Amino acid sequence: MNEKFSAKRFLNSIEIDNAIEIYDKLYNVINLINKNLTFVLITYFGYSLIEILFSTYCIVREHVQNTSGKYVYSFPSGMWVFGQMYLMIISITASTNASTIAKKTKTIT
Repeated sequence: MNEKFSAKRFLNSIEIDNAIEIYDKLYNVINLINKNLTFVLITYFGYSLIEILFSTYCIVREHVQNTSGKYVYSFPSGMWVFGQMYLMIISITASTNASTIAKKTKTIT
C-alpha cells in the first residue's frame, strides 16, 4: 500500500510540474503572439493610411482632371477609401485589445 501511495503521489507531482511547464510555455507563446500581433497591426495601420491617402489623391486628381477635360487613370470609386478606413479602425481596436490582454496576463503572474 505504501508503494502504491508513494507512486501515486509521485505521479501527481509530475502532473503538477508538467502543468506548470505547459502554463509557462503557453504564457510565453501568448506574449510572443501579442508582441507580433501589435507589430503586424501597426504596420497594417500604416499601410492602410498610405492607401487612404493615395486613393483620396487619385480621386481628387480624377475629379479635377475630369472637370478640366483631361483623362487620367485612377481608382474606380471612393468606396475603396471607406473600406480602408474601416480596416484601419479594426486594426486600431484589435491592437488596443491585444495590448490590454498583454497587460492583464502580465498582472496575473
